[in-house]
Amino acid sequence: DGLHQAVEAKETVKVESETQTLATITLQNYFRMYRNLAGMTGTAVSEEGEFAHTYKMDVAVIPTHRKIRRVDDDDLIYKSQREKYNAIIEHVREVNESGMPTLIGTVSVEVSEKLSRLLQRAKISHSVLNAKQHEREAQIVREAGLLGAVTIATNMAGRGTDIKLGPGVVRCRAEGWDGKCCFACPKIDEGDHEVDEDMMPCGLHIVGTERHEARRIDRQLRGRSGRQGDPGYSIFFISLEDDLMRKFASERMANLMSKGFEEGEAMKHGIATRAIGSAQKKIEDIHFENRKRTLEYDDVMNKQRTAIYGLRRRILLGEEAIEDILFELVLEALAEEWPTFAGENPESRDIAGFFDWIRRHVPMIELDDLESASADDLDAWLDQIMERVGASYQKKIEFFDHAFAAEPRDDTPEDTRPDGRKIVDMLSRSVMLHVIDSNWRDHLLSVDEMKEGIHWQGVGQRNPLDEYRKEATYLYMELTYEIHKRVFEHAFRATLTAEPRRRTTGISYKKADAAAEAERQAQASQRAQQAQRAGSSDVGPDGAPIPKVPQKQATYRRDKPKVGPNDPCPCGSGRKFKKCHGAPGAKSRAPVA
Repeated sequence: DGLHQAVEAKETVKVESETQTLATITLQNYFRMYRNLAGMTGTAVSEEGEFAHTYKMDVAVIPTHRKIRRVDDDDLIYKSQREKYNAIIEHVREVNESGMPTLIGTVSVEVSEKLSRLLQRAKISHSVLNAKQHEREAQIVREAGLLGAVTIATNMAGRGTDIKLGPGVVRCRAEGWDGKCCFACPKIDEGDHEVDEDMMPCGLHIVGTERHEARRIDRQLRGRSGRQGDPGYSIFFISLEDDLMRKFASERMANLMSKGFEEGEAMKHGIATRAIGSAQKKIEDIHFENRKRTLEYDDVMNKQRTAIYGLRRRILLGEEAIEDILFELVLEALAEEWPTFAGENPESRDIAGFFDWIRRHVPMIELDDLESASADDLDAWLDQIMERVGASYQKKIEFFDHAFAAEPRDDTPEDTRPDGRKIVDMLSRSVMLHVIDSNWRDHLLSVDEMKEGIHWQGVGQRNPLDEYRKEATYLYMELTYEIHKRVFEHAFRATLTAEPRRRTTGISYKKADAAAEAERQAQASQRAQQAQRAGSSDVGPDGAPIPKVPQKQATYRRDKPKVGPNDPCPCGSGRKFKKCHGAPGAKSRAPVA
């Protein structure tokens, strides 16, 4: 869309022409090319509807090996981002004082750097894990589970690596355990122990700074804690100024917080958490519809892509005879071109013009003995023409056989010399591939241009997808017509041209150089004699005439003052000089007196 050219113009380099897409496919259709599909992920349940629709796959939930001890707390909702960030810093300070490690998840690098500045201001030691610290990523992840560690991470940073908890983080398993448990402690199942619900859970604490548009990403962030039966804790801090809340949160929630909540006070309730989850589901449905619509558009091209690539594969693999594929395309070309000469009734048929069109592209074809009356049965008549085309193809093979037999190459063994059939098949394959590729590129460009404006069909109360299918079908019919016609026009006239090779077998390089030097000396002597006969004495050492250097012209010096364009013309006409002798084309006039 011109973006590449804009960057080139900005960087003051040569602006190249816009590139063209040579092949395109969606990820969904790419995965559909596999015979079997399977996958494993921890967040597929929320997308099981899309898996069923797109890939016809079921989602099976495998229970965890050990019971999940992580506590997923309800969200804390604040009126402004300032209040939210202050609450996050206070919560991190409280967890850090208890010695528990903390992982703060952010949606972008900018947010991670902002939180880093706030933690520095609060004098809380921490590490930042984002795209700018990729070299220290392994070390930061290794230290993220130690006592008192605070780590800020973006969605992508550090993924795929378990955060191993350090010694003393799971306190109920440490020596000197006093028998008291937090409500996430695994020791609860081992007997009747005292449970202190006010005690902060041990393990890794996850702090989310914002809800994402997809529930999967939130679940991935929560899932970084509480692995393999370890205790853990997760909570999200949200403000009404976040993008998700501004777009999809209900006005009722905003009105409620604007009236009944004071500065810094948060709303925490399961109903609010479920409302945020429903907002996320709305966004997921919107994205799914977009992907579904993209797939529906690509399904149209996928059928065409399958047909064109299937034809190319048949030509490239060589499992079929090349002439069979060629004759198949030629027969289609003849059938598609015949309506141009058929006319409205048998009397208006231009069979002679049809035969002339065939003769222009198929040399050495015999069509004179074909009866025009047989054109009533079109299929049989075309079969007769194809027999003559096959005979012409065989004559071309025999021509190359005679050509290589008449001019044998001394440096080519007889058993490796190409025969006529190999040459003709190679030419036919090259022509077909070239025609298919060039026309397919043009077809993709036409489809892209048509797709850019197809949404305007909705203004006319028409379904853009239906119109796209219709227009793409018309373009594909034009594509196949062009492929058949161009293959027919070029395949039978394609031939080989080769430059004569120099035969230097048995001649050393020194002898060849000596012969060339002698030839140059003879040519120089001949040029010197020609120059002497012409009366020229300026001859170079190699006998070539020395060109004369032109003399420098004398500098013109004006003896009278220069006449300005608005001055009176010196000829005495009374007009300005630029209107008289100073006008364009006035050199042919009489000179100025």
